[in-house]
Amino acid sequence: MTQGAGPAVVDRVTSPAWDGPEPSIAALVTTYGRAGFLKELVACLEAQDLPATDFEVVLVDNGSTDETWSVLSGLVAGTHLRAVAIRLDRNAGPAPGRNAGARAVRAPLIAITDDDCLPTPGWLRHVRIAFSGGADVVQGAVLPDPADRGAMGPWDHTIWVRRPT
Repeated sequence: MTQGAGPAVVDRVTSPAWDGPEPSIAALVTTYGRAGFLKELVACLEAQDLPATDFEVVLVDNGSTDETWSVLSGLVAGTHLRAVAIRLDRNAGPAPGRNAGARAVRAPLIAITDDDCLPTPGWLRHVRIAFSGGADVVQGAVLPDPADRGAMGPWDHTIWVRRPT
């Protein structure tokens, strides 16, 4: 069975701080059609408690057809983080988007989160600590946003992970 070529990178924007020495960890996020989620997500990444020179952020627009790319590229151009946004020509699912993002990563460790998640300030630091202790794969706690719990409908779904594993 022959596999077709994956999505192609058609655009790339870097933050003014992108260049520099190799960071110790990267945050990797793919997004598709969720422009409204990105400002808060980037704010959470900007609030990480590691020095900004210790990590990089790779954001992948996985072939969105709405305003996601313009929002994402504007956020990356304006952040103090070491960040890059790449745009793919089409959406082939989460894995090809993450693979394209992983090719842009320079750090030896990759922490992946989704575009509808809001990482806490210690997220990257704790992932780095877990890997320094010999872990190969790490999952932290995952809980719904307390502000949204009362508005959850019958079709909303969160996989609760109450402690790191």
